[in-house]
Amino acid sequence: MQIVDKRLRNQFGRDSALKIEVENQQHTRMSFIIPAPVNSDDKRTAIAS
Repeated sequence: MQIVDKRLRNQFGRDSALKIEVENQQHTRMSFIIPAPVNSDDKRTAIAS
């Protein structure tokens, strides 16, 4: 997953993050945090899991 994290950071910047949570025999949850643009007036946030 390091290559995926590296590619996403290259695309979205250093403040982005890939988070992976694993519960054996139950689930794997992946989340990606994309920071809002610095000069944006848009207050919407994106949530992905």
